[in-house]
Amino acid sequence: MITEQIEKLLRDDEHALAAAKKRLARCAEGSIHMKHGKGSYGFYHELPRSPKEPRREVFITRKKKRLITSLCTKKYCERLIPALQKEIVTLKTFLRKYDPQEKYNAFQNLPEEFSGYVTPIIQTNEQIAEDWVTESFDKNPFPLSNNTYLTKNGEYTRSRLEHISANMLYDRGIPYRYECALYLDDGSVTYPDFTILHPKTLELYWLELFGMMDDPDYAAAAFQKINRYAQAGILSKVIMIFDHRDAPFRVETLDAILKATFLE
Repeated sequence: MITEQIEKLLRDDEHALAAAKKRLARCAEGSIHMKHGKGSYGFYHELPRSPKEPRREVFITRKKKRLITSLCTKKYCERLIPALQKEIVTLKTFLRKYDPQEKYNAFQNLPEEFSGYVTPIIQTNEQIAEDWVTESFDKNPFPLSNNTYLTKNGEYTRSRLEHISANMLYDRGIPYRYECALYLDDGSVTYPDFTILHPKTLELYWLELFGMMDDPDYAAAAFQKINRYAQAGILSKVIMIFDHRDAPFRVETLDAILKATFLE
């Protein structure tokens, strides 16, 4: 994750460096400086000179805004360019030397006879996800009906839509819990269809499958649940899939959402 951020920062710096050099090349010759008087200041243009010529500076009236802008921009670019160059060297050095796996190898490379006695201080995201999936959690106490669907992960779901979604999460290697209790700020509890641990950021997301939206009572309850998520401030982390007789659920849609959110 950090390498991706550093690589993006490096690309941004290189783009900014190219832009600064291009802008600098268009600036007027010479340099600008200020002289302060009584409660005011004036701009002066220091012109290029040869070794034989004395220093030449010319007062710039405020009417010459284009010249002032050009020379001030030049001064800015002349300061920005070395700062960017220094940071680019630092970032490239970091990327060359940084090994994100090294700290995890401290445990993983221990002989098996030793590692069995050690509780690692830091874990990889994969290890954290494995522990999270196997931890016990409060489940929906409402009993399953006889018409249930067994998933590849070995749990039963209440609907075909949930069955398809669970198998898709499993096949994609996305860690999830089925009908895990979610305690909201108002003290109430709800049971989203799936609680998902983002494999890269370790943030929690929720997947809700609203499968009978053509039923008015079901739809009203669904919208009420969505409002509760909004009031709890987590709606941006809730992925919602709707199924309606006139607009049926598409497996491809869910698959695309899961890939974009958790795997790219």
